Amino acid sequence: MNIVYYIVVNHQHFGFMAIHVALDSLLIYDPDRSTAATNVWIAHPGPTEEMLLGKLCIITSLDGPSRINHELISILQDELKNHYYQTSDTKPERAFEQALQKTNQRLHRLIVDGVSDWVDRAHILVAVIHQQELWIAHVGQVMAFLVRQSRLHKVIEVIDRTKPNPLRIFSSVVSGQLEPNDRLLLCTPTLLDFFSLEKIRRTILDHQPSDTARELENNLLGVEARMSIGAIIAGIETAPDTQPSTFPIRRIMPAAHSAPQVSMETLLARERATEQLLSPSIWPAVRDIVSRVGQGLQDVFRRLVMRRPPKRRLSGTTSEQTLMTSKTSWSTAALGAGQRVWFTIRRIIRLFGIGRRKLRLSSPGMNLHMPKTPGTRQKLLSWLQGLDRRRRYVALIACLLIGILATSIVVAGQRQSTSKTKQDPSQQIAQDLNKAQAAILYGGEDLARTSLAAASSLINKLPNTSSKQKQQRTSLLAQLQVLEKKIAHVNTIANPQMVFDLGTVDAKLQPHQLYLLKNTVAVFDASRGSVVTFSSDGKNPTSSTNTLDTGQPLTGTVTDTGTLLFATNRAEVIEFDPAKKTWKPLTTTWPQTNPVVQYLSFFSNRVYALDIAHSDIVRFTKSTSALGAGTSWLKAPVSLERARAAVVDGSIFVLQPQAQVEEYQAGQRTAFHLAPTIPAATNLTRLWTSGVSQNLYLLEPTTHRFLVFTKQGALVNQYQSDRWTDLRDLVVNEKGKTAFVLNGTKVYAVPLLAK
Repeated sequence: MNIVYYIVVNHQHFGFMAIHVALDSLLIYDPDRSTAATNVWIAHPGPTEEMLLGKLCIITSLDGPSRINHELISILQDELKNHYYQTSDTKPERAFEQALQKTNQRLHRLIVDGVSDWVDRAHILVAVIHQQELWIAHVGQVMAFLVRQSRLHKVIEVIDRTKPNPLRIFSSVVSGQLEPNDRLLLCTPTLLDFFSLEKIRRTILDHQPSDTARELENNLLGVEARMSIGAIIAGIETAPDTQPSTFPIRRIMPAAHSAPQVSMETLLARERATEQLLSPSIWPAVRDIVSRVGQGLQDVFRRLVMRRPPKRRLSGTTSEQTLMTSKTSWSTAALGAGQRVWFTIRRIIRLFGIGRRKLRLSSPGMNLHMPKTPGTRQKLLSWLQGLDRRRRYVALIACLLIGILATSIVVAGQRQSTSKTKQDPSQQIAQDLNKAQAAILYGGEDLARTSLAAASSLINKLPNTSSKQKQQRTSLLAQLQVLEKKIAHVNTIANPQMVFDLGTVDAKLQPHQLYLLKNTVAVFDASRGSVVTFSSDGKNPTSSTNTLDTGQPLTGTVTDTGTLLFATNRAEVIEFDPAKKTWKPLTTTWPQTNPVVQYLSFFSNRVYALDIAHSDIVRFTKSTSALGAGTSWLKAPVSLERARAAVVDGSIFVLQPQAQVEEYQAGQRTAFHLAPTIPAATNLTRLWTSGVSQNLYLLEPTTHRFLVFTKQGALVNQYQSDRWTDLRDLVVNEKGKTAFVLNGTKVYAVPLLAK
């Protein structure tokens, strides 16, 4: 892509000097395998917008695989483009600041709605080049360089590693003046992983922007698919004198929303507008009647009592009510109506009181010593007494009508409020379902779960007697289940791939634990003390049984040297070498007598044993032939008598009954908890992770599934198969994106999906 445009920057009688700006982009990104979602975008405005506001450029990179990355990139680009090029301010600097402010507000609404996990992963650079001016706003780790007179300068001095402020994602703007022959490079820091600054400087100086992009791209061919690189190269040059084109100045009107998906706010606003349009209400009619009657009463008083012509009103005047956009309750409306009625009565009293005093001042027999400021009650009484019978009747009837109208407003408001309170529950259910669907669209799963829980509760309360009621309830339940499945991340596997059947080695094997040794899978049968190993593709099976007098092996773990450690029922530890097929005991000293080892875990040359007899986690340091003396790792008493597993990755995650997982750091329990799942987990039996794993993997045999959570407790995916009727254990090769599941005597390989 090569973008060229001309802008007149200096006008003199003898000619014009024009600036020639060439822009080109570089993007290396594999949507399926890159570790960051990266995008480079350069605006294509119309001639008028380009002349007035210049070019808007955006580089966006969001770390980690996520389903909402591309949606966020699209939202960011649409917000900045629309607010920048549809501004009413022709000053580029102010238009840029206003566009950033509007974008900050839009991103903050997403964060409030629960779409917040992208904030710490975002690296964004937004730039505007207009004539010889440059403005840059950035978030996260991005870079900008200026090449001027053969020297390379950093426009952004340091890589920003501070956490963005959710209220103001873009908090500052860097500005500067460009000169002819300048070269500008905006890029992600990953570009520096492949090129030195000197190499970049020489390449930019020796080539035009389009050739620079091609040169860099050719050198980057063949890089790892997980890498993502984005860059924009700009060149500033003077162009020959030429007569500028004349563009008609037009008002820039807001364009229609062109995002690939409708935003959450748009969906909810549309829903509210539809509901308001379809729901019957007499409030607008009452309000119009009161307004017309009030105007009529004022005209009657002015004509019959004050003997003045009706007040002239401008036809183009907009009433105050039509300017109100906020929705008020009936009580607030009634209070406002009452205040307006009282103000009207006071104004009438004041007008007639003043008129009466004038009449009395012009009449003979006036008391010159009358108080100059009588009270309101005296004014009212004296005014009524001074009126003739016809005028007195008119005033009393007007007050009576105003009181009746005020009362009717209050009653109508109460009825409207009651009708809203007693609205059809199906409308509220539909609203909750629509809200959940909008939240799922942008990854706000917490908000979606809350809305679906409310909808489920209301559906359970719906009447279910007539055929129409049953049909309505069935339809709402179907919609609910579809949305629940979306946030449940359930992946149903109809025909899982079986890798190996242990029955082909020994029909009497009763395996219950899996271990992964690089490209080798090991299956352990505690009842016989046997280990069967085979390659990850199910080939080259071998079997070995412990013949040492060490007691029955109970549970084991994999060391960093590729051996297996097993704890026995005699509180001993033995080591098995799968390559040599040898077993040997390791000298071990326990801090307490008669331990019962439920689980072993290995991390950083240390062995951690879950001792359920003493509610303790014992740590050993491994040597060649011994584990030595163990020490208690916990710093405070905890209840581990029923714990099922304890895995270590620096922290220790403990699996408790009732599907509870606890995290311990430095011997103390943290506030960790797992996110709720659909269906709810109740009987998790196995837990697996490692020091290099990004996630936690849990097994639930009763529901024929295993679940994947992040180490912050967020649900990633669920994998379920009706063929898994006897789930016993699982291990994971995250690098190979494969999980191995032990079901009875069969081992299945399950491809893992990205979040």
